[in-house]
Amino acid sequence: MPPISLTVDEMADITSFLYFLQFTPPPGDPERGVLLYINSGCAKCHTPSAQEQNAIGPDLRAKGPWESDIDLAREMWNHAGNMYGTLPAASQEWPRLTEREVADLLAYVRAIGGTLKKEKKEK
Repeated sequence: MPPISLTVDEMADITSFLYFLQFTPPPGDPERGVLLYINSGCAKCHTPSAQEQNAIGPDLRAKGPWESDIDLAREMWNHAGNMYGTLPAASQEWPRLTEREVADLLAYVRAIGGTLKKEKKEK
């Protein structure tokens, strides 16, 4: 069997991939995520139904689905500025979450993301 031959670019790609693996978060639990969603105050602004009068933020079922956690994290990051200005008016504090809680919350939001679009399509 001949030795494996890699170009410099191929080796850089493999090294980058292996380095990235250490940053892959543990998978979240959507069941813990829904409890966190409710208990941390997310549901106060992101109500299950956009028709509710106290809905401040978007119905998360209408967002997504996302291709990856990175896409979802990007959308949440871009939304953070709006949240930062709105939270005090809603008598809410900025959420402080552990890595596990973030993973669980992402798992829940990914689970419900796009479901409203799917429901509308089926009607």
